[in-house]
Amino acid sequence: MTDKYLGEVVVVGFDDALLASALPSTGTYKPFGLVNSKSMSSSANTINVNTDATGSVDDNLTTGQSFEVTVSGLSAKQDVAGSVNQAFLQNYYHARMAAGEQPTLWLEVIEPGKTTYVFAHLTGYSTSGASKEAQTLEFTFVATSTNDPANSAVQFVYTP
Repeated sequence: MTDKYLGEVVVVGFDDALLASALPSTGTYKPFGLVNSKSMSSSANTINVNTDATGSVDDNLTTGQSFEVTVSGLSAKQDVAGSVNQAFLQNYYHARMAAGEQPTLWLEVIEPGKTTYVFAHLTGYSTSGASKEAQTLEFTFVATSTNDPANSAVQFVYTP
């Protein structure tokens, strides 16, 4: 028996109606549809605070963090719900931007033993499809503050 699993068991959804201040576990998440790749990455934002006494390694202070989620997939006629949700996200992005609003939403990433919730900006998307290839989509999200110290923008819930 192995404790490893394939990426296909990881499920990603979004909730555009849930407010930043709401508990993300109370959301109703819509599926992205036919997803074939999803990734999460985090890194620290640092500033250099070198002095004359600094040795051969830079002295840095952590000032914050960035957290990015990328979801890639396919468009398919038979995946009606997924295609509708993909089109919804594209329209949501442009409508929010045109209105001078932030295209923010909650993401839910379910893995075996862990669910990650991320309050994020939809920072962009791309579509691609050559004549004899599948039509692909990719959405990129970057975590942003909920402006509520009691409700972190990135939350992890572990289950046995």
